[in-house]
Amino acid sequence: MAAANDPLYVSGTRSLESAMARMMLDPDFADLIVTCGNKEWKMHTALLAARSPFFKAAISTSMKEKLAMKIDIMEMDPEAMEQVVFFMYGMPVEKGTIGDLFEAAERFQMKDLMDDVSKFAVKEMSVDTVVEIGHVAELYSLETVSYTHLRAH
Repeated sequence: MAAANDPLYVSGTRSLESAMARMMLDPDFADLIVTCGNKEWKMHTALLAARSPFFKAAISTSMKEKLAMKIDIMEMDPEAMEQVVFFMYGMPVEKGTIGDLFEAAERFQMKDLMDDVSKFAVKEMSVDTVVEIGHVAELYSLETVSYTHLRAH
């Protein structure tokens, strides 16, 4: 197995990320609609199931969603959901309310999203946001934000 800093590994990873991003922009093979608030995304069930245990369960066990090929995400900020969608297709978290993003990562059972939001939170940290980030870190038992990342800054 190639090391993470191996040029072939890096090239392969970038190629995969690029292909996933193109897949999001080309809905021809999308087979499921995800809605949240006033936003809607045409997505791929195989990708959803691979990226999130929440979506895998919803797709494989819910007859309503299977028949309609639609999942409505209730009680979530649509902007945070958009970041989740982008992340599923290989893009990093780049904006959003820290609390909403952590809530989404927890809800969809996505540890890799939780890690990415932790990195984003550290980049966004300021005097105004440190209390909010600390609160969220405590709420979700996030040692990576509350201790490791804070210690580095």
